Amino acid sequence: MKTWWILTLAVALLALAGCKEEKKAEAPQTAAQTQPAPPATPKPTPQKEAAPAPKPAPKVEARYFLIAGCFEYENNATKLVEDLQKNGFPDARILPYFENLHLVCYSGYATRQEAETALEKIRQEKGRADTWLHQSKRTITMR
Repeated sequence: MKTWWILTLAVALLALAGCKEEKKAEAPQTAAQTQPAPPATPKPTPQKEAAPAPKPAPKVEARYFLIAGCFEYENNATKLVEDLQKNGFPDARILPYFENLHLVCYSGYATRQEAETALEKIRQEKGRADTWLHQSKRTITMR
């Protein structure tokens, strides 16, 4: 029953997200816009000091995952992953679950204690109260 509510909520959110796309009307071009612009003189670019390369995030061997949703169709799972990544969850990904079911996780954790701490924190966010913890039988490398 809880899975049904999660799926219903996820489908509703995806449907609403798809409705927000706006189509921009093309403005008619005037004669001034169709004429080529005169060649611009190149400006010298100032030399910038090279910033140190960012260190890659450490890899985590995860067995515990915070699950945002479960989908039969992979394209629905992909849409939710893209939405989560845009909204501050860069580690969001799809995990294979059972036959044709795809779990969408926020992130993975090496220990159950880390995962439960993160679960309590994420459940306090608006619209994320149905997040649940999944323990995988196999280890998955995150990041």
